[in-house]
Amino acid sequence: MALKWQDINFLTGTLQVRRILTHMPARLNGKGGYIEAEPKTESSRSNIAIAPFALEKLKEHRVRQLYASR
Repeated sequence: MALKWQDINFLTGTLQVRRILTHMPARLNGKGGYIEAEPKTESSRSNIAIAPFALEKLKEHRVRQLYASR
């Protein structure tokens, strides 16, 4: 999964899976590494409920990140 903050809905407590992280061999693009891509199937896109304790920890972590980036 390739998750970003915009994938988390803090109001509804859900996480949307909209992209994947996939390995690209160097022989295909000359440099290799990981790239973001769309899921291959519609069933791979999903909404996942986040447990309240995990949602609270994510909120705290996001605040710390925003504060540190100033």
